[in-house]
Amino acid sequence: MRLTQTITKPNDNVRIQLEQLHAYFQQLPAISIAPALGGIFVCLVLWHVVTQSYLLIGISAVLLISLVRLILYQLYRAQKLRID
Repeated sequence: MRLTQTITKPNDNVRIQLEQLHAYFQQLPAISIAPALGGIFVCLVLWHVVTQSYLLIGISAVLLISLVRLILYQLYRAQKLRID
């Protein structure tokens, strides 16, 4: 189910905020994937140097945050927002 919202004649502040929000969500996949890949790389490099439980806790947190960001991105894309 897709939601469609129409905002009629928003003032300049609302329009600027919507554009900022749109710019943020356009970059969200890269913002999510890059730290996840970096975290996995760090885990692989440090696996035999650092206590594995610390690495697993850290990479779990990074992957969870990345997953939440990607879910938010999908929710944003599913919602149509128009300015008339």
